[in-house]
Amino acid sequence: MKYLKWLNKVASPVAGRIFGVVLCQLLLSAIALTYVFISKSLIDVACCSPDQAGETLSRIPFCHGSDRRDALIFLAAAMMGVIILRISLQSLVNWWESKSEVLVANRLRHREFSNLLHMQSDYRNKWHSGDIVNRLQGDVNVVAAVIGRNTPTLIGAFFRFTAAFVYLVVLEARLAWILAIILPAGIFGGRFIMMRIRHLSLAVRKSDSNVQSALQENIQHLALIRSLEHEEASGEEVALMQEDYYSKVMHRTRFGIIARVLTALAFSLGYAVAFLWGVRGIYHGVISFGLMAAFLQLVGQIQRPLVELSDQLPGIFQCSAS
Repeated sequence: MKYLKWLNKVASPVAGRIFGVVLCQLLLSAIALTYVFISKSLIDVACCSPDQAGETLSRIPFCHGSDRRDALIFLAAAMMGVIILRISLQSLVNWWESKSEVLVANRLRHREFSNLLHMQSDYRNKWHSGDIVNRLQGDVNVVAAVIGRNTPTLIGAFFRFTAAFVYLVVLEARLAWILAIILPAGIFGGRFIMMRIRHLSLAVRKSDSNVQSALQENIQHLALIRSLEHEEASGEEVALMQEDYYSKVMHRTRFGIIARVLTALAFSLGYAVAFLWGVRGIYHGVISFGLMAAFLQLVGQIQRPLVELSDQLPGIFQCSAS
């Protein structure tokens, strides 16, 4: 709780921009569902027979009473408009996220540097100068990325996942709940493994700081090392530290790969279930080609936010270790 309060205090100068990004993410969720509906309607209108055209067009807003040709032109124009709007909003989101990340990094780094300048020398000397520089560079960038980019991305991914799942429930509730069982299995399995990454990140950060401190100390005392003919011993000492750092990074990487494999397996299985569900429905004549296309698009819109969520988790764990 104390850590969250500190993050909230650091993020307060860019809270307005973050709120704007969240609103844009909410609009992007609505636009994504609109795109799915337009795609489904386009396919249904193109594939329906002349006898079914009236019933099909009656279910599409602004197309009731139109002929198929006019409806296709209208839907195609609407699709292009949705694509342009989505690209524009996404560009705005990327701009705001980048700006917020840089502002948070500059403010946090300046504040920590000012505290360092006003700190008593005996207390400041508890840390090595190399470790301080590493913290001001690496840790500050990690925290700024979480506040300015990762947090809005997580919120946006939650919006998109919820909207796509609800729409899939409306179209085919059984398929939606089957996917709701399959996908969380991979996500929670991956998340359980990801919990180990936080502890590994602490070890990696400490090992990296040791390497940076050793390098800086050896460079500062290079003349003394040469006069004492201590070059090989100093090089071996740094090499051992680098080997320790390498082993910890690879250990953390292995856990990350296993978590991503579990997640990817769940996603692939979910897509296969949706595809086969649509094939079965078409074979029995209970769903249209447009509805099958909507199933596949919605599965993708459910999966992508979950992929973003799983990609952001290591950064958040690394931030908590900074």
